Amino acid sequence: ATEDDDDEEEKIVSTARDIFNCINVLMSSELLTRSNTGLRFLGSILDQIAKGNREYDSSNARRASAVTMLESMGLIMDSVVALLTGSYTGDMDFALDSVSCLNAICDCSRRVSEYDEDG
Repeated sequence: ATEDDDDEEEKIVSTARDIFNCINVLMSSELLTRSNTGLRFLGSILDQIAKGNREYDSSNARRASAVTMLESMGLIMDSVVALLTGSYTGDMDFALDSVSCLNAICDCSRRVSEYDEDG
């Protein structure tokens, strides 16, 4: 591998770690899973990340169903796993960040499911 390849790989790994961290922060926000308003925003954000849907209608008072949000979380998990398994890096921090991200998605999915059962 050339030095340019190593630099490029380092940039890609760094970008993927930033993505993991952003998802981790989003999924760790209990504020987004405590109310219908928070869940409406979370549903919209999940739709944007999982499906690339850039549309958001703030006048739409309906929130996505728990099933829809869980499906979006599943797509995001698939993307995180693809980044992890598709990279050939020995960077242990990269692997730990991806596992932390997956754990945050699982925790968020539990909160969404619990709110749906309670709400």
